[in-house]
Amino acid sequence: MKSLVLKNTGRNFDFDLENHPIPNISKNEILVKVKATGVCFHDISIMLGILNRGVKNNCILGHEIAGEVVQIGDDVNNINLGDNIVSTLNSSCGDCSFCKKGLDYNCDRSRGYGHGINGGFTEYIALNEFNVVIVPSSVNIIDSAILACPIAVSIRGLKYVSKIKPKDKVLITGSGGGLGLHSALVSKYLGANVIALTTSTEKENKIRELTDSEVILLDEFDFSEIVMAMTDDLGVDLVVNTVGSLVFEQSIRSLSKYGEMLVFGEIEGVKASVNLAELIFRNITVNSSCGANKSDILEAIDLVDNGSIKPVVSKVFKLEEANKAFEKIIGKNTLGRVVLIP
Repeated sequence: MKSLVLKNTGRNFDFDLENHPIPNISKNEILVKVKATGVCFHDISIMLGILNRGVKNNCILGHEIAGEVVQIGDDVNNINLGDNIVSTLNSSCGDCSFCKKGLDYNCDRSRGYGHGINGGFTEYIALNEFNVVIVPSSVNIIDSAILACPIAVSIRGLKYVSKIKPKDKVLITGSGGGLGLHSALVSKYLGANVIALTTSTEKENKIRELTDSEVILLDEFDFSEIVMAMTDDLGVDLVVNTVGSLVFEQSIRSLSKYGEMLVFGEIEGVKASVNLAELIFRNITVNSSCGANKSDILEAIDLVDNGSIKPVVSKVFKLEEANKAFEKIIGKNTLGRVVLIP
């Protein structure tokens, strides 16, 4: 089977397309024929060497995996041949205290697909029954690849961590990217009034059209001044920061009293600076969220299946064309998600 193997990380990252044997499965596993795998900026961060803790050498990246079940282990009970599935974002045990609380994405024995163990940039993958969710055939298989991340990740962070309420004013940074755009869509679904930030003139109108949001096109100005002007100097209730340290200070200044910043991503791997007095005297909360559990993924499936959320996949590339996909994402020349197919 074809597998895209990461050989070198850093600015000159390098991949080889290799032939690997189809994996054998254990009694609790299924063999999945991969149909589509989303490319997340998490993958890009590993390639660029920004994320390196726990990354094994010669790794197959890709944690947004959708495919068809083609073989079933002897002890698998709830999955059938021919089922379409989406993987969770990590391999979890199902037995630790976090898994038993429904926080399987923070499993004590967790290993991330495409991080600690091989992921979905390949033709076949063996997955534990506990780490997959069945997707109805009514959901497009390409869209299925981004159900767990970024859609379920957005649901987890916005609905269950930050607990968005109807009419909340929500500012989304990096709104042209996969996580930013789907955060805007989920926020709108939850009833929020969304302001979307982008640096791209090419994406501006499309973001406005897809999310029905106000859009700020960033330039040399401090965007917090624009946000304050748009909110009568009150600020927003929540900033969803998918960019990280580069916009940390401006995001804090965009918040209302008792506002919250939800840190959802970090694209540069540098330290953020913050004026602690500003946090204290304005009673600001800084929160974070990473991952999604199976209930979040099931919720994402329902929202996509009933048309409440429409996934945005701007481009689909074959594994052989992966470098083109990575270059477009790094160059910020894509809207929403990019997906690889075998």
